[in-house]
Amino acid sequence: MTDGRPPTHSAEDVLEAIDQLLEAGERDLWEGGIPPETLASEEGLDCPTHTAQKRLQRLTEQGHLTRVWGANPDGYQSRQSYLPTDHPDAQEPEY
Repeated sequence: MTDGRPPTHSAEDVLEAIDQLLEAGERDLWEGGIPPETLASEEGLDCPTHTAQKRLQRLTEQGHLTRVWGANPDGYQSRQSYLPTDHPDAQEPEY
């Protein structure tokens, strides 16, 4: 029986979903990563975008992910996205 709240997914679930999205080519343009909106709608995770954003931020703080900048394929707007820290394009932006 559920209490009406969405299920909590483990860090491994989220990282696996990111790997699957990367393999499917669902990343942002210009060497971007996986944005929260894309992760939130991934089958099996189905959560609000703000929940996905919090999970991504937490995994970044824990050293599993790196925040990168890319562009939304629809409209080319610049936005933050996330890649595994061992990904070749996972570099913190230099300003």
